[in-house]
Amino acid sequence: EDGLSGAGMEDTLLDWLAASTTAAGAAAPPSASGLPIPTPNDDDMMISGFDTFGDDLGGLEYQFNTEEGVGGVGHAEGYDLRNQSHPPLHLDAPSSSYPTHFMDGMSINPVISQVQSMIVGQRAVMERLRRAQRETVTSPSLFTSSSSPLSSLAQQHALVAEEVQRIVLALQSLKSQQYLSPPEIHLCNTLMDTVALHSAQLNLFRSELEYIGAVMESGGAANVPSLVSLVITRAPFPSIWLKRSQVTEQESIQIQLLTATGIQLLEVAAIKPHLLCASPSPSSSKKHKPPFDIESIPIDPSTLAATVRPTFLCGTRSDVAQLKFTIQLRLAALYGGSMSANSITLEASSPESAPFVILTNESQLGKALETLFHRDAFHYYWGRLTPSIPWPLYVNFLQHYFARATRQPLDKPLRPLSPADIRYFHSHFFNLNPNIDSTSSQKFWEWFGVVLQKLRYQKHWLSLYMSGLLYGFATRDDVSNQLLVAPVGSSLLRFSETSAGSVTIAFRIPNSAQPVKNYLIKTEDIVGTNRSLADFILQRPEVQGILQLTAISSNCDADFKIVSKSVLQQFGSPRIPAQPTTSPYDDL
Repeated sequence: EDGLSGAGMEDTLLDWLAASTTAAGAAAPPSASGLPIPTPNDDDMMISGFDTFGDDLGGLEYQFNTEEGVGGVGHAEGYDLRNQSHPPLHLDAPSSSYPTHFMDGMSINPVISQVQSMIVGQRAVMERLRRAQRETVTSPSLFTSSSSPLSSLAQQHALVAEEVQRIVLALQSLKSQQYLSPPEIHLCNTLMDTVALHSAQLNLFRSELEYIGAVMESGGAANVPSLVSLVITRAPFPSIWLKRSQVTEQESIQIQLLTATGIQLLEVAAIKPHLLCASPSPSSSKKHKPPFDIESIPIDPSTLAATVRPTFLCGTRSDVAQLKFTIQLRLAALYGGSMSANSITLEASSPESAPFVILTNESQLGKALETLFHRDAFHYYWGRLTPSIPWPLYVNFLQHYFARATRQPLDKPLRPLSPADIRYFHSHFFNLNPNIDSTSSQKFWEWFGVVLQKLRYQKHWLSLYMSGLLYGFATRDDVSNQLLVAPVGSSLLRFSETSAGSVTIAFRIPNSAQPVKNYLIKTEDIVGTNRSLADFILQRPEVQGILQLTAISSNCDADFKIVSKSVLQQFGSPRIPAQPTTSPYDDL
């Protein structure tokens, strides 16, 4: 009740971020690459000044471009959008008001913009730090001079580490306590991945200095730490894939080999991919069928990077899978200005990627999405399982999974979940609780997973939804209120509240006692030759027009226009021309 407003939270967080000047850090945040997740100190678990926030995001509106028959929202331009991830931090739950949504020209949350500026500066600092450290550790006077250059570098490492921690906690706090637009969610995840990469590189820099310091103290003997690291810098996970489907060009997996500054690579083999899964589906003809269509991935010797678009050859049933990559290397050290006499051969392996599921048939989609969602959302806080999460965090995950399931671009979704959709879910399935536990979430996904499966695979349903002809999520009373002020013959399509994956058509009739009727469209109504949802409606004489959604305002009011049902012809089954009725034979 005493929490700050959205603007107040942003000011507090911006001031808190500004306390960090230059730098970037040692703590490795979680990302789709699976980079290590540090456990914060107790003092770091809460950020002073904003343990609870309000959630006023301004008066933005969600709108459709109905003239073109497709949905559309505003999005941020000019950002390097890359990957998705899942941050961590426990904070108090905010109030239960609802997010506003997007319109053309919307601005990105100022906290995200500030973090992005910090990361741009951090990237430059990391490059300067690399050059300075390489010059120091490869200098011929390294083992004869004082340790002051090493101490100065260590201080720089600490500054960078402090800024990394600040950035991670800021992004985690924002995602936990404020409703974000899908572009903002995607940008948050991308920034987390960038910071994770910086953190992995910084850990190598620090390990190198610690090793050199140990050698100087012992006079030559010290345990050699890991001075190379293989990381996944971009991956389309968590996600769902069909067996024998190939990763698209836009979602290709990128891998990077990182090294300490004083390391000389003598031989670099190809990267080997590995599928980690409890129960991959066996092939009926080959019990040891490989999981991919590739056995090795060449690495670019100039950038030490590789890109791969695997085709998954086996399913994972209901289990999640992860990717891991390994590489064989031979290297030597250049410490003190000369190459070490003995080279070292080793294998570097990447952290496990974020999880994904490979389907063997379309009917598995709903359950697979539910499994991934709960593993992702309820392990948000530093990878630990938590019994409940704040509602805004739940919504942010839901937006991401909805966009993935409905094949919408994460940075520019055509029709994300609207304020009215989110209010409907919160009141109908979660009783307006500020925190969501896994039990209530599983009950919700028993219904929502089937809806997503139908939207993705049922013929024309997704097109109808994107165009606003399928309204989507609403109660019977809400729909009736809309139709009571519409002409007789008007109709509205929504998802059934009680029959998961089914659509209900409500239509206005000339009856003062019951002016609105609701009909649950059955499977037999829309399955079969020349039968679809559009065909069924086109054949109903009671229905003359359809309420097409055009906009949803920040207070969840929906705007419609009434269109002729003939607009559905583009979504109907093709008509076979009638055969001529004249017979080539003579009459008796």
